Amino acid sequence: MGGHIVLVVQNSQMHEQLILGLAAEGYCALCFRSVEEAVSYLREPGCPAFVAVFNVTMRRHSDYAAVSELRLARPELQFLFVAQEHSPNMELLSNGKSSVGLLDKPLNHPESAATIRNVLRSAPTVSAYDLGNDANLSSVSTILPYSEEFLRRVGVAEVPVLLSGETGVGKEVMARRLRAYSGRADKPFLKLNCAALPPELAESELFGCAKGAFTGANADRQGRFETAQGGTILLDEIGDMDLRLQTKLLQVLQDGEIQPLGSNRTIKVNVRVMAATHRDLTRGIQEGTFREDL
Repeated sequence: MGGHIVLVVQNSQMHEQLILGLAAEGYCALCFRSVEEAVSYLREPGCPAFVAVFNVTMRRHSDYAAVSELRLARPELQFLFVAQEHSPNMELLSNGKSSVGLLDKPLNHPESAATIRNVLRSAPTVSAYDLGNDANLSSVSTILPYSEEFLRRVGVAEVPVLLSGETGVGKEVMARRLRAYSGRADKPFLKLNCAALPPELAESELFGCAKGAFTGANADRQGRFETAQGGTILLDEIGDMDLRLQTKLLQVLQDGEIQPLGSNRTIKVNVRVMAATHRDLTRGIQEGTFREDL
């Protein structure tokens, strides 16, 4: 495997030639639309990326602060920034242990592509680390055995995906990689931890609610499914989801519609569902805590 690279771009289709060229050389390029989303991914335990390219205008101080913090946390990560005007906070990145470079040509320019390839070739590879002694990289080995061709086939398939494994093995990392290969890479990616909320709140978070549906519902509110329209939603710890909510989720998967809590209206949604769990769902089915049809 050649290596992994994160591209922060507004529109990945504009850089399809670069992405396909890197893929042909064995590099996996994952695209993100915002600095916040990319940094969140790069902070994940087991994240296999070693090069990050930012091709967005960074005007917010918080974006630079987040990248600066990431550089300290992951000194092996190498950064490239496409030169942008009106970026007064660039000096925030001048200090730190990791490598920072500037691309003075547009990202789709041949010179920029050549620079990226040179950086990728010089970047450390997973095999260069003692995975058993590095807590931040110990879970990389659990997600690398899958070939990029397999991930590509699953990524482009418009089907729900279930990721199972122990806590911390990189299930969200895998979900984001699959999403990056899909036609929804430029669309929202939202996540909900099903174990972190009581059933009523989880339902309103997923499907939205009407004004007056419950105490504190002072206005109509969109849920994650409606907000993620056209994109992907990750239901983390789905094995802990309430049975009644499982029934509603099954209906959404079958019909492509949601019904906000306390409302009689239905809303068509086009969202790819990915789910993750550390639980044994087969055992949950036997014990009656998880629906077999779901």
